[in-house]
Amino acid sequence: MTRKNANAKPARRAGATGSKALAKGKTIEIAVPESGNLAEAKNTLAKGIPGWDQMTSEQQTELAEIATAQCKQRQPVKVTLTRKPGGGMSIGIAGECEAHGLLKLQKTFAAVSM
Repeated sequence: MTRKNANAKPARRAGATGSKALAKGKTIEIAVPESGNLAEAKNTLAKGIPGWDQMTSEQQTELAEIATAQCKQRQPVKVTLTRKPGGGMSIGIAGECEAHGLLKLQKTFAAVSM
């Protein structure tokens, strides 16, 4: 008979399911035509987005609009992150024109005010 190790760690639980598992283990590539045609974007997304058939028509349209708009954007907003002494982070504009950076940041976060 063998003695069990009293300090042995319990077995790990099975991996998480749902969106967290998807985010860790799988990358989704979203290919959208640059034409800006919503119908063409929906056809392309239907081939590459897992669960497309389970989405409502409104969700499909919204996703196609967001992906098409993303393709039309010029350059993403550039920021700097600074660690605050008391904890947390501060977002700053990393560019020559602060007004331009602030407006792009406002658009990025869909904020209604500065």
